[in-house]
Amino acid sequence: MPEQSLFKRFMSGNLVLQIAIGIVLGVVIYLIDESLAAQAAVLGQLFVSALRAVAPILVFVLVASALASQSSSDQASLRPVVLFYLVGTICAAFLAVLMSTLFPTTLVLQLSDVALEPPQGIGEVLGDLIQKLVDNPVNALLTSNFIGILVWGVALGLGLRHSAEATKTTFTDIADVIIGIVRVVIRFAPLGILGLVA
Repeated sequence: MPEQSLFKRFMSGNLVLQIAIGIVLGVVIYLIDESLAAQAAVLGQLFVSALRAVAPILVFVLVASALASQSSSDQASLRPVVLFYLVGTICAAFLAVLMSTLFPTTLVLQLSDVALEPPQGIGEVLGDLIQKLVDNPVNALLTSNFIGILVWGVALGLGLRHSAEATKTTFTDIADVIIGIVRVVIRFAPLGILGLVA
């Protein structure tokens, strides 16, 4: 079947090349017909929605599965990972402040009925953080509260360390299924980017 072979080629092709083609096609569609570009924007919205839908459950299951499958005799050290994370975060923050200072940008927001109130102090920020840490796991998944998702993923993973091997294998299998779903979503990135660019 030619359709099936075309789909297989699409799913196994070079993703970077497909994304580049999606960018070019998005620009071409916009230049040809702006109304068609507005209709193509649905592809971008669908892609972003799919990523937002799959990211919280992916993080939750991967963290829980990784911690559950790590035995207490493993000598794997998280210190380099945490160190790289902290250094990367500090460098990214420094670069963001430097670039915003070198290239100041004025952003005009059109918010007519929305009253924005910044935090009044560090206590309010820490209180909000603590509330997110102890959020209901279902609510954390529904609202994409990644801090709560990480806390529950770590708690579940540490709790599952002492469970039967069959349970650990089940979580590993679930993680593999979620990763497969994410791969399918990522394979549609060229269409999503085409819609976003258009």
